Amino acid sequence: MKPPRDPNYLNWIRSLPCTLCLRRPVEAHHTTVNGMASKGSDYEAIPLCAWCNRLGAWAWHQAGRRRFLNATGLDLTALTTRLNREYLETHTDRGEVPEGLVIRGPLPARAMLTAEP
Repeated sequence: MKPPRDPNYLNWIRSLPCTLCLRRPVEAHHTTVNGMASKGSDYEAIPLCAWCNRLGAWAWHQAGRRRFLNATGLDLTALTTRLNREYLETHTDRGEVPEGLVIRGPLPARAMLTAEP
């Protein structure tokens, strides 16, 4: 099964500042893989500038996932959940939840008000 793809979500991620240093522009870095080195869900992407993603000594692609997360202290679950909730609140019609969007906990009020029974 292919992971969810949403070019609008990735464009929104690219409009944000870098998660670590607040620089712009950013790349939409996929934080998971879906076997055979293919990218995971677009909804698990985070905004990282080129330095924090690929070029710096502690960049994700230089240091690797474990060393990057240890060095930065990022909580990917909390970060992707926050980004998904913000996207849901600001970029979806009538609070509809796109398939594959990672929402942990109760839905935001806007989505609950428009949910069909």
